[in-house]
Amino acid sequence: MEDRVRVRAGKLDAFYGALEKALPRTGRLGARCFGALTTAGATGRWNEVFVYWEMDGWEHYAGVMKSLGGPGSLCDAADPDWTLRDGGSSLTMEATEHSPALADLVAAGVRGGVFLHEYIRVLPGQRAAYVQHYIDNYLEATRKAGRELCGIWSLQRSANDVLILLAIQDWETHAQGLEYKPDAYAERPWRTSAPKVRDDYDLRMLVPGPLAVNPLAR
Repeated sequence: MEDRVRVRAGKLDAFYGALEKALPRTGRLGARCFGALTTAGATGRWNEVFVYWEMDGWEHYAGVMKSLGGPGSLCDAADPDWTLRDGGSSLTMEATEHSPALADLVAAGVRGGVFLHEYIRVLPGQRAAYVQHYIDNYLEATRKAGRELCGIWSLQRSANDVLILLAIQDWETHAQGLEYKPDAYAERPWRTSAPKVRDDYDLRMLVPGPLAVNPLAR
């Protein structure tokens, strides 16, 4: 599940603190905080936070939502009176086979000081084809550029949307990856083949908040 939170001006640290205090409650429900990350610079809205939650499946998700009083944001457990937020949205995501469990990512040592976040608008009926095309034609190259895959999810708001989240060691590593394009980064062949299955995308760079709410932060 993804909670996109518009934090009130000057309340970012307080929001992160409230989220940390809420983790025992959400943890008792079995909802694991995958990460709470802030949009970096001009790649998104200022004071915009993405909070990701991992659950065991649709039945578990339904049970968590029922325990919290109905469908909504898990961040309500942190800020029930909306004193720290003034907007946002929530959406459910379904893991693909290329979405390791959080525990497996932690055990494998996947960490990031920066995260690349992409919403992909896939051509109608081509979601599975796009995911496979990405794995076959781009994953190896993006890893060589210093990016490690955290997961690929289907977004339930649309039959064609996909989320890809990649962990990058730091900004220097990200800059080096951009410098390698287009040859070592396979940019030219990807730009030729991807439009056959992809229509558009929305990219953000995210930076993790405190370690207490970011098990994949370095």
